[in-house]
Amino acid sequence: AGSITLDNEGKSSSNQINNTGTGLITINNKDTGELGSAISNSAAGAIKIVNDNVLGGTITNTGDTSTTAANNIDITNNKNLTGTVTNNGQGSIHVQNTKGTGSITGNINNGGAGSITLDNEGKSSSNQIDNTGTGSITINNKDTGELGSAISNSSTGAIKIVNDNILGGTITNTGDAITSAANNIDITNNNNLTGTVINNG
Repeated sequence: AGSITLDNEGKSSSNQINNTGTGLITINNKDTGELGSAISNSAAGAIKIVNDNVLGGTITNTGDTSTTAANNIDITNNKNLTGTVTNNGQGSIHVQNTKGTGSITGNINNGGAGSITLDNEGKSSSNQIDNTGTGSITINNKDTGELGSAISNSSTGAIKIVNDNILGGTITNTGDAITSAANNIDITNNNNLTGTVINNG
């Protein structure tokens, strides 16, 4: 139930940063930091990441709901998130992509019964946001957000999108009907929906 804090101003790669208990790992990737490590949470603990430069590698949760924090993995992205974010557990992942400098080009996947929430105030493009499990993905594209990702639901989970700026890319459902929500994909568009919405399920 202890804690580890990593303040990275250099390079971290070809290694693993694992949280296997109920404690907390805090990672501060500074404005010169290049973080390419495989980061994972496999129990009811929590990992908190603040990225001010390049966050690559893989970031994975396979754990149950955290007993020590609101989310198993919490990411504040102030620069370039190029790595993959995956939730295969019953817990939750939260990604905050900040205004102005925040850029996400890495894929985001929810493959389990848990949830992923993306609050986007920056840019997310050239990537995939996929729900392949029974859980949920919530995307809040804020009034400065530019979301051009390919968004898809291929199982009995649900994706909920609220768009307050530009929602582009393709939004596709190939999944079966669900019982946990009214729709597989639910979009509230308050500004510009320029993308394509497809239902092949």
